[in-house]
Parts: sequence; C-alpha cells; structure tokens
Amino acid sequence: MQQLRHLARLYFHQDWDIEADTPIEALVNFRRDESSQRVTALRAELLEILSSNPDEGVLERAWDRAGAEWDPEVTNWGTYREWFNAMLKAVS
Repeated sequence: MQQLRHLARLYFHQDWDIEADTPIEALVNFRRDESSQRVTALRAELLEILSSNPDEGVLERAWDRAGAEWDPEVTNWGTYREWFNAMLKAVS
C-alpha cells in the first residue's frame, strides 16, 4: 500500500492540521498536489482494500501501518470504514 503510506505520512503527519483545516481538505490537497498517476494509484489501493469488505480492525490496522498521525475515531470524525470511503470519494 505504497500510495496510502505516501498519503498518510505526507498529508497526515503530526502537524497536518497546520496545512489543512479538515481531513477532507488534506485529501483535496493530495489530489491537487500529487501527480495524476499517484492519485489513480491511491484510488486503486483504496478500492482493493474496500473490495474485500474488511472489518473495522483491518481498516484501522491498514491506516495505522500507513503511518498516519491522525485517527478518525479518536477525533470523533467517524469509523475507519467511513474514513476509507471518504478518502476514495475525495480522490475520485
């Protein structure tokens, strides 16, 4: 999951909220700043992850392993499934 790791580490690092007001804005920044190939590759990774209908634990581990410093559940943003679907929508 190279592109998910890239997104998590570059757009959801410890100080990500200095560069974006919301998690969705960080995704919009990714879509704007990265190459179309990278955006397409992230979309494919997200589709692959979601196609297996993983449970919350699998999605949480995938996001954690990617290296993100932001957690949708801790911040009351939503579930990991909602987050993965929001990521997919934002980069589509």
